Amino acid sequence: MRGAAGLFPHELAGQHTRELATWLGTRGDRPEDRRRPSDLSDWTPNLTPALAQELIEKTHDLLESHRALDPGDAPDAGRVRLHTHVLPARTDREAG
Repeated sequence: MRGAAGLFPHELAGQHTRELATWLGTRGDRPEDRRRPSDLSDWTPNLTPALAQELIEKTHDLLESHRALDPGDAPDAGRVRLHTHVLPARTDREAG
């Protein structure tokens, strides 16, 4: 990829890195009720390309379904950030 389209994934990865670094550096400054429902996970399932695409689509559908659950001006409402990365991992078979 070249040009702006090729630059976009790098810019987004940089934004994710900055947001995560900010969260890790400031989470102690946040109220406990805002810290508790946070998650930093790492998964490496063995999937075919079709299953990986299905996982992406189901994840997006789940996140999109939560838009309808917007609590509006509820006193405990606040924005959350979700970063998803589905990336092929090099295997020993591919490396050799």
